[in-house]
Amino acid sequence: MEHDGTRPGYGSVVPTDHELLTQVLEWLAPAGPQAMHLFYGRLFEAAPELRDLFPERIEMQEERLLSAIVHLFTLFDAGDDAMEQLNNELARFGRSHTRFDPPATLKEYAAVKTVLFGVLTEMLGDKLTPQHSAALVRCYEYVAGRMLAAQATVKLTDRDRRRRTV
Repeated sequence: MEHDGTRPGYGSVVPTDHELLTQVLEWLAPAGPQAMHLFYGRLFEAAPELRDLFPERIEMQEERLLSAIVHLFTLFDAGDDAMEQLNNELARFGRSHTRFDPPATLKEYAAVKTVLFGVLTEMLGDKLTPQHSAALVRCYEYVAGRMLAAQATVKLTDRDRRRRTV
């Protein structure tokens, strides 16, 4: 049965998270590269210990993050097949974060969330409604939870890890 855009118990049409995130993507598209540049600048101000985890020339990383956000927002809450694909990709990506010594932490995920949401709020302004913000929070917390859970399943030897230089 196809989703009709309603949520049980509401009695009216309520946008899905997928619809809300798609709208955020439409608004973000013209300024996406600028938003990612601003994000990394602010992330490294807020959490300077993370700077050494990224290449000196951050432009490629900015492009990769924007591409990942587009992909994530496209799959999140878009049906069972899309969510299964997303879960598989998040598990793989989460496991890849265990290469760091120590692996990515809850504190680092929280710093990323705070900075990313700050940048999105600044870039999108009044367009970002409480519904959009709630969808962003649900999406981010889902992603972070899946990635952290995947990290917890991996046991690497010391030689498998990339030492942090901080």
